[in-house]
Amino acid sequence: MVILISKMNQKIADFVNILKKQGKLFYLCVVLFLIFVIHPFFDKTPFEELLLNIITTVILASAVYALGYNKKRLIWSICLGLPWLLSAWFDFFSPLDISLVSHSFGVLFYLYVIILLLRHIINANTITVDEIYGGIAIYLLIGMAFGVIYTVIYTVDSHSFNASFSDTNYRVGDWSDFLYFSYTTLTTLGYGDIIPLNTIAKSMVNLEAIIGVLYIAIMIARLIGIHTTNHKR
Repeated sequence: MVILISKMNQKIADFVNILKKQGKLFYLCVVLFLIFVIHPFFDKTPFEELLLNIITTVILASAVYALGYNKKRLIWSICLGLPWLLSAWFDFFSPLDISLVSHSFGVLFYLYVIILLLRHIINANTITVDEIYGGIAIYLLIGMAFGVIYTVIYTVDSHSFNASFSDTNYRVGDWSDFLYFSYTTLTTLGYGDIIPLNTIAKSMVNLEAIIGVLYIAIMIARLIGIHTTNHKR
């Protein structure tokens, strides 16, 4: 028994050491993937809104940590992320509905993080594993950003989206609905079960689909370009 416990402790220590060796973008990527694993278990439950705020907090913390290599960018990310975090929790505890304000701050924060990570990868002279994690994180963040954008559009105009389900009483509007819709659009999968109706919603859907295609093409071209340059050296 003592030997078994000793081996388990050693394996845990080895795992912790592996995690310590990972770059900052690794943790952001892991957090984003965990959201897809955890969220379905709380969807349409009384705990969903609480989980959404916890997700907001964790994403913000991991993104700020990932951008912590530059003091100026760290300060800006905190300045943009803190209003999002505070408004999200205020909306959760307060009877006042300020979800539009919270989501708007969320969009700004997502866009800022995406732009900085893109600049970081594009300006890199060599591609490490951390840059690859960053590229994956950017793709996932784009999907989340558009999910929040669709939520904002729906909050302003409740007739901007409709669901073509067999259940005629079902109406879209939940964050999870728009997150799902965002990734089916980003990957150009497009099941057609959620439909944009007004001009702004249609334009955003078209924009996301274009970004989804171009991002993959440009990122692969960039990775190949850097690899070829380093190989010639």
